[in-house]
Amino acid sequence: MEVDRTRSLIVHPPVVAEEHGAPTTGDRVSLVNLSAHKGVYTWRDVAYALPQLPFLGVTGAHGLQVKRPLLPNMRVIRQTSDMRGDVWAQTRVLMVLSLLVLHGGLHHQTCLLDHQIRR
Repeated sequence: MEVDRTRSLIVHPPVVAEEHGAPTTGDRVSLVNLSAHKGVYTWRDVAYALPQLPFLGVTGAHGLQVKRPLLPNMRVIRQTSDMRGDVWAQTRVLMVLSLLVLHGGLHHQTCLLDHQIRR
């Protein structure tokens, strides 16, 4: 079998827009999963550089969660089953800085959030 003649199929994870669209758009710069691989140090550096903006961090399940030190403009919450209400409704900018992506759902949710903000 030749590699260049092999057919491929890409299967995207199912994401239902209605389950992720928030009723409002927030004002926070958010990061989901506060591990080094997910960009917590970059998120913290941006929060330090922009003290006038509010930041929201959501703990995750991948890697060691870096929750401290907190700057005055940072708030950290635990994982939630209500991402729409607890995270997306407070988010204006979602930082997706991953060195490692285990599931494409967050990227689909990011697209939905971007669409919501642009409306």
